Amino acid sequence: MLVLLSGYFLMLAQQPSVDLLLAQGRHQLRGWWNLGEGAANLALSVFWGMRYGLIGIALGTAVPMVFVQVFIQPGMALRTIALPPGRYLREALLKPMLVAAVVLGVCAALRTWQHGYSVYWLLFSAGWQAALYLILAWRFALTADEREHFALRVRTLLRLA
Repeated sequence: MLVLLSGYFLMLAQQPSVDLLLAQGRHQLRGWWNLGEGAANLALSVFWGMRYGLIGIALGTAVPMVFVQVFIQPGMALRTIALPPGRYLREALLKPMLVAAVVLGVCAALRTWQHGYSVYWLLFSAGWQAALYLILAWRFALTADEREHFALRVRTLLRLA
């Protein structure tokens, strides 16, 4: 499950680039790389599945997905809007990735303090980890405009409730 989760995590993180390509009329391009990803998925799943079983099939699915999400899709989206990769990395990825690395480090360091495997412990752990990520992202990863926009959206949602 964790193997597949890595691919789906990247797929969700890159969803705005898919939306951008579709909005720019690059449907055919997306179709071709989906076809290639599917063919690689099938070939690798069969090959690794025969060698490693279920984990091989999961790897056969995740590896092409990660490859497309890391190398193909962002490159096509950046080329479509003429955004230099360095600027994209600096302004869109670096700070969120650093925040995520800090949160993962804290989680790994505190892993030995785990008190059990109950639903309550899971909810408590997910809650404090999400709160830590939100606080760090708010302070270090979001720009002032993004914080203002986010706060406005939260206020609007609270009024609707």
